[in-house]
Amino acid sequence: MLQRVLVAIADAAGAVTSQSLASSLELSEPLVMEIVTQLETLGYLRRPEICVSHEGCSHCDLRAVCQTRGWHLWELTEKGARAARAAK
Repeated sequence: MLQRVLVAIADAAGAVTSQSLASSLELSEPLVMEIVTQLETLGYLRRPEICVSHEGCSHCDLRAVCQTRGWHLWELTEKGARAARAAK
């Protein structure tokens, strides 16, 4: 299950709604968010630097998308990229 979510995020280039992930993987949205949290904890995903900086959303070109459409941005770590490639 973790691999399926990781590959889906990799295929979406890191920008995807939790709702669209849940729909495409036929999982509940809370389950998808739980899996994403696990992937972050395990070091496969991280928030892009802009998302965790002190500047926050105010300087991000994607702020309108994130704030109005419920998007979440993630970056695959090197470990995550290797795992996504191996899972395909």
